[in-house]
Amino acid sequence: MKYILLSVFVLVTVVPPKKRPPKNMCFLIDKSGSMTTDKVSDALQEFVNIAGAPVDDGSICVYQFAKYAIKWKHGWKPLPNKNYLDLAQLFLNNSPKKHTYNGYTNIVPSLVAVLREPKKKMSVIIITDGDFDEEDDEVIATIKKWQKWRVMNGYGQAAIGCVGVGNSKSDALKAIAKLGTGIGYYHVEKEKEKEKELVEGPW
Repeated sequence: MKYILLSVFVLVTVVPPKKRPPKNMCFLIDKSGSMTTDKVSDALQEFVNIAGAPVDDGSICVYQFAKYAIKWKHGWKPLPNKNYLDLAQLFLNNSPKKHTYNGYTNIVPSLVAVLREPKKKMSVIIITDGDFDEEDDEVIATIKKWQKWRVMNGYGQAAIGCVGVGNSKSDALKAIAKLGTGIGYYHVEKEKEKEKELVEGPW
């Protein structure tokens, strides 16, 4: 009898949400060098879980970041729509090598790019291991500055949430999630691997 090992993942609440996320979801997904293959796989799975949930009259926009942010070419697209999820996964799976593996994880310019999106009732969902180059204070100051910009320009504050991947929980993500517009900080944790019988087919 043959067995395979299945990795079981659970999403643990680190900082509970202060509000429900608006339906217009802007994803900011870490593709830097510290995001190993397993972390990227976890990040993409959580992206699909969140973006693929049934949403009425919602929309999606996707960025990836390392040294700087790269926005996908499709702008804002309506949800639910599996075609757009497939396009987003393709975009995230094909990072420019120079962008991804240059040793930088600059969340600050990436947050600026996302918070400048001219979209009302917007959620920003950051998926990352939280291993940023900048200090936490700089990250928080950037969010506060550009949230004020959004209000002054009539877009309203964006609701910001975080999904952490990797072995440790991030103080930076905790700080972001505790801001007044927080929609929570969740961490993908790997439970003990479980054995499952491998059923052989006729192939």
